[in-house]
Amino acid sequence: MVGDNCWNCRISQQKFQCGGCGFAKYCSRICQREHWKILHKSHCKYLSGKESLGPDHSVDSCKTCKKQPVNLNQPPAKVSSIICHLQMIDNELKIFSQQFVLKANSDYNDEKANKDKPIWNFPFKFGETYGDYLDFLDKILGCLQSIVSNLVLEYPEMKRLLTSQLYMSLVRFRSYHWAMSLQTASELERVSLTLNFIKSEFNAAGVLAIHQQISESQNGVSAWNTFLFLYEVLGVCTENLQLLTIDLKSLGDRVTYFTKPMKFTVNINNQEKDVYHESMLMQANEIKLKLENFEIWDGDSNLKPFHQILQQFHHFSGRIFLCVLCHDAVKPEKISYIFSSMKYFELFKSKETAVSESIVKACASKIEKGTPYAAFSIGCSFKVICNKGRCKDIFPAVSAYRVEIGLFFAGHLVKYASEFGYLHCWTCKLLSEKSHRCSICKSRLYCSQECLNHDWKVHKTICQELKDAGTQVKIGSKLRKKLVDIGKKKAYNIYAAVIDEPKMFAES
Repeated sequence: MVGDNCWNCRISQQKFQCGGCGFAKYCSRICQREHWKILHKSHCKYLSGKESLGPDHSVDSCKTCKKQPVNLNQPPAKVSSIICHLQMIDNELKIFSQQFVLKANSDYNDEKANKDKPIWNFPFKFGETYGDYLDFLDKILGCLQSIVSNLVLEYPEMKRLLTSQLYMSLVRFRSYHWAMSLQTASELERVSLTLNFIKSEFNAAGVLAIHQQISESQNGVSAWNTFLFLYEVLGVCTENLQLLTIDLKSLGDRVTYFTKPMKFTVNINNQEKDVYHESMLMQANEIKLKLENFEIWDGDSNLKPFHQILQQFHHFSGRIFLCVLCHDAVKPEKISYIFSSMKYFELFKSKETAVSESIVKACASKIEKGTPYAAFSIGCSFKVICNKGRCKDIFPAVSAYRVEIGLFFAGHLVKYASEFGYLHCWTCKLLSEKSHRCSICKSRLYCSQECLNHDWKVHKTICQELKDAGTQVKIGSKLRKKLVDIGKKKAYNIYAAVIDEPKMFAES
């Protein structure tokens, strides 16, 4: 369930539901009318069952089904062609439908409707079937689901584990994302809300357990390598992309550690080493751009060689990668992938050093002697280590400093998210220090005159009603400062348990 708050203001308690579909829920008639004009009008006709976007999935019309050359009843030993997970794993979409209803409307009950099948229709199309995804996050989740289908065919003895641990997690993530898309028309906001949910359920330990069981070459075409990489990219996004929800321009020089390149001095094998990383903001914008344009299937609908997938996420566009430590050239086709962010997520959840160290050893066990490897981590983006000379046997040390950078970044991010959580622009959805209340109703915040003007066509129809009701008045600066201080202390208490960096919360 997406929560008990109003679908429009998402602050006040739900009091009634839309009479047309029974899905949307609001705190007042004011919010209902506003949300209808902004978004719900385009969804209600489908959720009520009055209209349909067409078949959710049909083997005869599905674009993915038409491309897959594999006979699912007699699959080959090695599967590299695209597989339709909607046909293979979630036939008739029973799994996804159940999760979608659970996330969007837990009160919905088909038995009450006295129907043999649901009376509602999906308000969005599956990109696997029609070719157009809801957004880049919907696409990466769909690609990961498709890769699980390849893995199930390749490792039939692990089908139950792959579907229960991996596929079901992805279904929950994606159904939640679709549910969020019913509430907000802003891609920035729905992606942010979904990423927060993904972070809370990110199954790093489960992926590691499967990783230890799968034995295959790390080079060439590898469905597991591709899944591992994209799943970690998804995990990194749960922190990195949240930076795009903050109006950094309004903060000026207060956030230079977000907007300028960074240099870290780390101790590797008892030697001090300067390591440089792109700015956090550049990393966030770059990963979003790459996710909007990445492709894992070639023109013949086969999975691309792993190094070609890696190249799409590399900071530079050449065929040669450079070792982040010694700067020696590394050929992409020689690179394996190591799931390095797992320590961050498990350390953050359990706060037990012994657990995190066992994870590092498990990840390091997959490193082949003399074989270069790549890793994608929070705050460090995509980096390659040549694994030769002074750069061999250093994964534990590298993993440690990357976790510290990730926590440093996340700590600052939480700090400012707490500070400006009460300054959420109603139009662009940015957390901005420049946000100000509507001078009439004081119930909507805008970060600029442009955002106010953009919303005025709808807002002018309810502004006086909001003023008269007085139920959604935004808090003033004094109370906001008090609540911000409480939020910052709470944020520090969370991160103080895993990182000794009290100064990050002492800065102005």
